[in-house]
Formats: sequence, structure tokens, C-alpha cells
Amino acid sequence: MFLNPEKIINELDIITSGMSVADFGSGSGYFTIPLSYKVGDSGSVYAIDILENRLNLIENQAKSKNISNINIISANLEVLGGTNLDNNSLDAVLVANILFQSDKKIDIIKEAKRVLISGGYLIIIDWLNNNSVLLPKGVEIDKKQIIEMVKDLGFNLFKEFSVDPYHFGVIFTK
Repeated sequence: MFLNPEKIINELDIITSGMSVADFGSGSGYFTIPLSYKVGDSGSVYAIDILENRLNLIENQAKSKNISNINIISANLEVLGGTNLDNNSLDAVLVANILFQSDKKIDIIKEAKRVLISGGYLIIIDWLNNNSVLLPKGVEIDKKQIIEMVKDLGFNLFKEFSVDPYHFGVIFTK
């Protein structure tokens, strides 16, 4: 009943073979590897994180699993242009469990907007503010506020989706 990245990615019918997708705040590849399978050999996944040691884990996993469609990028997502990806170059951006950690949520979303093509998808998964004992200490994230913030930045709400009892999922289009 806790985050199952394979199940979540498989249920996201907006992610299809051949797409270019970024995993913002990829960490050690929790979502990156399932995304790489979903987009297939004709697609590409950009694993983007500020922590080099986490990116090294993804690189090692990809090599051991013979995955060749993952691109590793060390970047600060809180800086516009920080990913060094081209404007309007990606079909989708996944932002999973990183907004709760940042005081610069808007800047992360602006970077996602910059790299997304027109009609591209922004997928946000984060903690529900439901006073769960599992909620990281100091987390103050509100789904409604996130939705309004993203809409204020020019995105359209596409749909909300069920993740698990502790997280919410929302998809926007640019």
C-alpha cells in the first residue's frame, strides 16, 4: 500500500513508447527505471538530480539491466535552465516526492514548463498532508495549493489519479 513505481508508471497511459521524459529529482532511480521500460528503446528518460551519488546508482542499475535509454544529468532543479535541456524538448516531466522538500516549488515547476513541449504532461506525485505518521517531519504541502500554483503558471489540470493512501497524483498539460 506504499508507492509502487512500476504500477504507477504502467497505469499512466499518457506515457507511451518513444516519448522523451524527465524524472526531476530522480534520486536513486525509483521511477527512472520503470519509466525507461515504459518509453522503450525508441524513447529516452532523463534522470535529473543534484546528488551525484544517487545518479551513479541509476547509471549502475542501467548498466546491470542493459538499459540504454537513460541519460544522467546533474542539475539544480530550483534554477531556471539548470537542467541544460533544450526549451520545448520533452513530452513529459515527472516530479515525484520533491516539492515537499523545496522552498522553491515554483522554480521547479517553471523549469518543467520550460522543457516541456506544447501539450506536454507535468506529472506531480507528492505527500498528502493528512497528518500521517509516515509524513516526513516538517512537511507542509497542500494538494490544492500545488494545483493552484501550477495552474497559475499556465498549466491546465488534466486529471488527478490515485497513488496510495499517503500520496496524491496530479497530471497537467502545458
